Amino acid sequence: MAKVVPYFILLLGFIYFGLGPHFVPFYHFPLDDAWIHRVYSRSLSLGHGFAYSGMLEAGETSPLWAIVTVPAEWIGILDKSLVVPSVKLLTLLFAFGCLWLLYGIFLQISDKAKFAFLPPLLFALEPKFLFSIHSGMENILVVFLWLVVTYLVTTGRWGLSAVFASLVPLARPEGVLILAAWDVAILVFRKRFEYSLGVLVSYIVLSLIPSALWSTYCYSVNGHLLPNTFYAKASLNALTYGNMVATGEIFFQFGWSSSPVLVLIVVAWCIASFMPALKPVSYRLRPAVFFLALAPVVYIGAVAFTRPLDPRGYYWIRWLEPPILVLTGCFSIGVVHFILMLLKWDESSKKGSILSGKVLAFCILAGLAIHIPSLAYSTIERKWRLYTDSKATYEIAYKTGEWLSRNTSPDDEIGIIHAGAVGYLSGRKVYDIFGLNNHQLLFKEMSYSDLLKRIEWIEAYPVVYNQLDRTRNFEPVISFGVSPEEYTICPCPSQVRNFIYKKKQTLLQQN
Repeated sequence: MAKVVPYFILLLGFIYFGLGPHFVPFYHFPLDDAWIHRVYSRSLSLGHGFAYSGMLEAGETSPLWAIVTVPAEWIGILDKSLVVPSVKLLTLLFAFGCLWLLYGIFLQISDKAKFAFLPPLLFALEPKFLFSIHSGMENILVVFLWLVVTYLVTTGRWGLSAVFASLVPLARPEGVLILAAWDVAILVFRKRFEYSLGVLVSYIVLSLIPSALWSTYCYSVNGHLLPNTFYAKASLNALTYGNMVATGEIFFQFGWSSSPVLVLIVVAWCIASFMPALKPVSYRLRPAVFFLALAPVVYIGAVAFTRPLDPRGYYWIRWLEPPILVLTGCFSIGVVHFILMLLKWDESSKKGSILSGKVLAFCILAGLAIHIPSLAYSTIERKWRLYTDSKATYEIAYKTGEWLSRNTSPDDEIGIIHAGAVGYLSGRKVYDIFGLNNHQLLFKEMSYSDLLKRIEWIEAYPVVYNQLDRTRNFEPVISFGVSPEEYTICPCPSQVRNFIYKKKQTLLQQN
């Protein structure tokens, strides 16, 4: 019976996070980026490949997420309002998988099977985990694959782990770090398993094939080895003092990671993996520590080095979500394992030593108990933020896409900045002004002056439009937005109102 408790808790949390005024969180996403995945997933469901607005593109940063959520698009054929709930239910299945994997990993390193339900239970209470399920983004898939690799490595199934490790970069570009970690692990820990060096090298080659195929596709489309987003957003000089502070703020912002107990437990668990008492399970424990404790730290450092971060919006927080969630999983396993080790002190120890173990275990439990009010507050805050972010995205991007679908000609071409919802809902030929989903604009194969000649409409914030059309050949028609107080997606006052501009009639006649 105890085994099902974590899944029941997660299901209740999922429903709680989805309930709100007008059920906005169930039927909408908190970021427009989630709708970009829908554009590519719909294209795949129709047999058009990774196409954006009728043209093959290298704009999808998570091709695997677009593929695994294709069933949501098939359901959407019946009713488009079912697409978002379907995506969230698919994500919930991966979330259940994460809990099952934590359960399995714990069983690999501990003989206390009756306590194996506790790590997934602690993880199910994590508000970041619940928020991510509703986000429509690929992070839960990344965490799931990460845990699958960890579980398979701890059980010595290197061949199968190679398959899943090869998929992580296709779920998230930074997943290449997990693939690299797997390559290191297979060389460091291979002596524990009966595989020849030749077989292990073949596994390494196998693990590189999916990424090589995706890079080949990207090169065939945009002339570069990586998706468009890498060249538009990544930077090798992002690691400033301010970015380091922002990284720390994101890590300690809410959830289990806001408690110092998490860091202490993760560090203590790493040290404990080298204790003589754990030598019988060290060949399984140390790979688990490597993937659950060390690899996330490298991932966090890599993101901080290449991406400007800001703790005030999920737009930035999401980039650090996978490693923080994996560290939370490490904490969930480690804290239960560590407490059981303290309670099961060496029977040959003196009575005082046994008492010391119990005292330490009590202190850890007290630290967890003290953090419960903070965890509850974080859950309430994340639920409210999910609602406000989803509502803002709905009012600004979703409604804009619906209006363009109703009020433009099927032959009209539109320049847009909300490449997700507007690209998905408008049903028109659209051009991503920022170039993330249009390599011709990004790599200057098409000039913006040529773009302005092609399009009849522009969907953009005024600050973007003013930079794009300096000759003012378009005029505003309608706007969609929320009040500054309601806009919680990011600290961006210029983005609270979105405008639709139409090419002036005189210019249309001249053309």
